[in-house]
Amino acid sequence: MRQKLASWLYVLSAIVHAALYPLSLIAVVIGFWRSGFWHGLLTMLLITIATVICKFWIVGGFALLIGLLDPSFFDR
Repeated sequence: MRQKLASWLYVLSAIVHAALYPLSLIAVVIGFWRSGFWHGLLTMLLITIATVICKFWIVGGFALLIGLLDPSFFDR
């Protein structure tokens, strides 16, 4: 049961990770549209940094949960 849950969490982490790409693109487009060019560049930089931080949280959090549920999951 725990191995199945770990597998589902792995799939869920991939979906959440993949969802960050279109969400960050939408945020960048809205940032340029609302803020103009120069403030849009600053907005793009901040969104890129926030996206990278979110990716680390997603990868770290899901890896921790999966590792607790099935310690041999990543050995396969």
